[in-house]
Amino acid sequence: SDQIAARVRVNGEEQVIEGEGNGPLAALVDAFSKAFGVSISIRDYHEHAMSSGGDAAAASYLECAVGGRVLWGVGIDPSIVTSSLKAVVSAVNRAERDGIETD
Repeated sequence: SDQIAARVRVNGEEQVIEGEGNGPLAALVDAFSKAFGVSISIRDYHEHAMSSGGDAAAASYLECAVGGRVLWGVGIDPSIVTSSLKAVVSAVNRAERDGIETD
């Protein structure tokens, strides 16, 4: 299993959340669940390079069920793993912004 420790900012305050799972995304989902009681289910995943070459940024698109509502999250980063993690955070942020109950 993979483990993750992620630094997140909630209401302007930084904290570290930790989780584990069968990959980096599952570990981050576990960390959100443990730290905040957020129920996240990844339903679909797409990624692509934004240009050609070894230094191309990757874009990740995740369809997530967050608190019972289906949302898309998007992440961009040179690392495909990091772009995927950012996409999970994007979906959670969207749920929070829309006032969706996350548990």
